[in-house]
Amino acid sequence: MRIFASGSETYLFLNGLAVHRPVQLSEHATLLPAKCDPHPADMVRGRETEVDIGMMAIFLRHVTSQVRIVGSTNSEEESQEYATRVWNHLWHMKLLSAVTRPDVVCYFQSNRPAEEFSETVEFQVVNHFFRAPNYQDSYMLTEEDAVWIERHMDRAYEMLDHRESGERFTNAVQSLTSAGWHDAPRARMALAWSGIEGLFGVESELTFKLSLYISMFLEPDNRENRKALFNRVKTMYKHRSNHVHGNKIKGDARQQVDDSIDLLRRLVKRSAELARVPVLTDLLP
Repeated sequence: MRIFASGSETYLFLNGLAVHRPVQLSEHATLLPAKCDPHPADMVRGRETEVDIGMMAIFLRHVTSQVRIVGSTNSEEESQEYATRVWNHLWHMKLLSAVTRPDVVCYFQSNRPAEEFSETVEFQVVNHFFRAPNYQDSYMLTEEDAVWIERHMDRAYEMLDHRESGERFTNAVQSLTSAGWHDAPRARMALAWSGIEGLFGVESELTFKLSLYISMFLEPDNRENRKALFNRVKTMYKHRSNHVHGNKIKGDARQQVDDSIDLLRRLVKRSAELARVPVLTDLLP
């Protein structure tokens, strides 16, 4: 990926996520609604490659939200700081995808909002990792989602660089986003459980210990919910083993995978809320 920073604001265009109001991602970044309806000639003029033109033709009209990032370019030092800020907010897109749905993708950057796109804007393709578009199914951020993001997104981002737990949390986020858009159910299941197991680091008696620790971590205050989740995770781990080891799958394979992805999402969000990954000694009954 590549980015630029010029002027006092820049925009990252998103596909796959729609919003009904501005949502504050950080001190310098706001998630906004977006609609882009460019003239074909404006997409062609001045563009660097045919690949860029192709990406624009496929995805630009299906931009559904945008992130406005503010900064200063009055000095070289400020410009470098601003460019770094824009680059770092691409990781916010990864986190957005993890806590909402895995189809959120950033392909474009512009110095003007999506509604003002023209041949004169400073604009570039920042991501050439092509994913088949789902034009009809952008996820509409709920008010509950928006409130969670405004409360916890900064903390989740800080956890990516945490000295002790950053690798485990980053692996969980990467596994979650990758599992979501992968097409093969068995591969999706393996990715989801890579993230789940990596958060806990259990090395023996996996089914029992993972079920215990996960239920304690997610339901610390409700005994009945904890017991129900314990039993559910035990069943989910059996499904995981059948998928990963190539055994015959009984039941709805895709639903089993989706349940595991949803569990990993709960764990990622709970970790962000607590500003730490699970600590096993704290979870012992």
